[in-house]
Amino acid sequence: MSELRELAVSGAFALLAGVAVWPPVEALLYWRWLPGAAAAGDLIVLPVAVLSVSLGVGFAAATGIGPRRFLPGGMAAYLTGMALIEAALAPESPVHLVLYAAVLVALTAGVALGVAASGPMRPASSPRD
Repeated sequence: MSELRELAVSGAFALLAGVAVWPPVEALLYWRWLPGAAAAGDLIVLPVAVLSVSLGVGFAAATGIGPRRFLPGGMAAYLTGMALIEAALAPESPVHLVLYAAVLVALTAGVALGVAASGPMRPASSPRD
């Protein structure tokens, strides 16, 4: 896969995964529908982080794209997503900047874990890092 294609695939995945694990519209926050969600409070971040890492592991396993190739696409997705949220939703607080950055960090950590779990290191000439 070419570097440009890896960038595009990584960016598209990061954008979709970010929206899936932390929907930008409050009505779509799936954990609010779970019993006891109100009592969980800030602890809801833990399952979101675990889900994000798991998605990153799955992405690495499915595509063979490593963290150094994933992160630039993920950063482009982050910037695009934050611009869209600002334009469409005009949030009063900048907390979304931190939350989606944390999702991107967890996705990238998952990609790194997925590559590490996939077996022995490949030669330096391999496109996977």
